[in-house]
Amino acid sequence: MCPASPLVPSRNKLFQRVKKEGQNFTLLVASADRKAPETHLLNDLEGFKGKELNLKVEYGDFSANLAKVVDELEKVGSFSC
Repeated sequence: MCPASPLVPSRNKLFQRVKKEGQNFTLLVASADRKAPETHLLNDLEGFKGKELNLKVEYGDFSANLAKVVDELEKVGSFSC
């Protein structure tokens, strides 16, 4: 049995990018899995009061490439012990 490893292949975020469009921001989260985007209002946060700002979080940036990476890591994982 292999000991627990901190480098377990997962389909979680790796890094993110932000796009600004007027008063709206889109956070692109790099992940192999895609899920529905989420929109958050920022006008209640400190420093944003009185402004209509939206943050849209989109998952799956680079999903095709990252899915291949995850698949390869899962294959290699069986040889790690």
